[in-house]
Amino acid sequence: MNITIRNIDDSLYREIKADASREGITIGTAVNRAIRVWLNRKSTRSISRHSILELDAIDFGEGTENLSEDFEHYLYGD
Repeated sequence: MNITIRNIDDSLYREIKADASREGITIGTAVNRAIRVWLNRKSTRSISRHSILELDAIDFGEGTENLSEDFEHYLYGD
């Protein structure tokens, strides 16, 4: 599709044009990639909206009741 996009920052355009040239691709291909990255970030944003409080508790078995308080012992030993 051929389109016209207005109000593109001059320095950003020059930068993407130079990068596209170095990679041997068209500006259209570079813009398509940038749009794809922009749209894909929605899926990563939805992950970060979850709270740790929504996670289910896990039973690690007997003897691990104080795991969060004794973590230094488990990480570094006595």
